[in-house]
Amino acid sequence: MLWRSADIYGGVNKFLAQWLPKMGHRNQRSSTRRSTSSTRRAIRPNTKLLYLESPTNPTLRVVDFKKVAELAKQK
Repeated sequence: MLWRSADIYGGVNKFLAQWLPKMGHRNQRSSTRRSTSSTRRAIRPNTKLLYLESPTNPTLRVVDFKKVAELAKQK
């Protein structure tokens, strides 16, 4: 399982959403805009990879990588 941020470059989003499932990889999209609790809920026990961009494209939001990394380590 791959967790991906909702705010990512369109080409990467298309690859993750359309091509990876064809190769047998499931992925889930979630926003990093809300509280960390929504990100915590989105990371499943079978999540193997987190994909984030900062600043995000195209909105240029800054994602707190340290906070997301701490959540990932907890899971």
